Amino acid sequence: MRKEICILAPVHPYNDVRVFQKEAKTLCENGYKVTLFARVDKDVTIDGIQIKKVPKYKRRFQRFLYQPILFLKALKTNSDVYHLHNPDTLLMGFLLKAIGKKVIYDTHEDFSKRILMREWIPLRLRKIVAIMVEYLEKKAAQYFDACIVTQPQLKDKMGPKTILIENAPVLENTLTKSAYDLANNIEKEKNLIRLIYVGGISKNRGIKETILVLENVNKQIPCRLWLIGPCFEEGFLQELQKMDGWKYVDYLGQLSQDRAFAYMISSDIGIVTILDVGDHATTSPNKLHEYQRFGLPFIASNFKQWIKKVGKTQSGVFVNPSDIDEISKCVINLAKDEKLRKFMKKNGQQYIFNEFNWNIESKKLIELYNKLIS
Repeated sequence: MRKEICILAPVHPYNDVRVFQKEAKTLCENGYKVTLFARVDKDVTIDGIQIKKVPKYKRRFQRFLYQPILFLKALKTNSDVYHLHNPDTLLMGFLLKAIGKKVIYDTHEDFSKRILMREWIPLRLRKIVAIMVEYLEKKAAQYFDACIVTQPQLKDKMGPKTILIENAPVLENTLTKSAYDLANNIEKEKNLIRLIYVGGISKNRGIKETILVLENVNKQIPCRLWLIGPCFEEGFLQELQKMDGWKYVDYLGQLSQDRAFAYMISSDIGIVTILDVGDHATTSPNKLHEYQRFGLPFIASNFKQWIKKVGKTQSGVFVNPSDIDEISKCVINLAKDEKLRKFMKKNGQQYIFNEFNWNIESKKLIELYNKLIS
């Protein structure tokens, strides 16, 4: 009889890369029946995974008011294991554990630092909320059956039941196939270097600095940026649009993951020069790995942890994310040296396909589930 898994990810879109494309699909492919509660317009079954919609809310704090409804819906699945994502689900996790259910907590960030950057939380409350969340996460890691983290430095912090399953790229699946198909329809401009940034858009992500770089670079060579992702800060996009360098930006908004990957495939250089605030310097460089997967040389922030993990691959360059001149010189150097770009492309893809990918990391997930359910 197939064992049933319930994944609770009410903050995430249903097709989130880690939650759906990696974890849910891996569990389903290994014989588990998976139900996923996430943001979707209507209940639907995709690739054998039952996706259930979560209550919609207009303001962020309202999502906590709907948790009793979500808890009861999850309980009705009568699953063997409940797999929870993000601190929003912690209270439900404690209740599930109290009535004898097996529970896994899966955290993607260091929320003790990340919450301090959340502008929707009143400034005077952020530190209090961060302390509370850190306390609850540590208790959950002790009380639940297992805890999953994506960042090495969180493993010891969360305790002995914690395992590290990094956000490594997927090698081949329907998502990557669709990306390559879509890339065939994206026109590549001649005599133009195309940069790309994919991710959240905010002051802390170094987007303003990137646009200043575009101004510098275009004094010497033609260069444009595909900017892809949602803007997290009210009024910030309008602020960017007033900058002189905005004329070199093609803002595409938030795209489906396969379309975003298609634009990566069609680009020359990936940029991820996020600023050294919050937990940025210790996060796993997921976007950098995606650039490597699709053969993009990268320009990335010179965080020690990123250099230690990826510097040996010789597939990109690391810069001070606040130094406009340094970043500009790196863009120009890579733009003028096609041979170097091809060298970095080859190295990056070799690293992903041979050493760091979801095929390798997913084995840890299956081992954990087999152990819990056996």
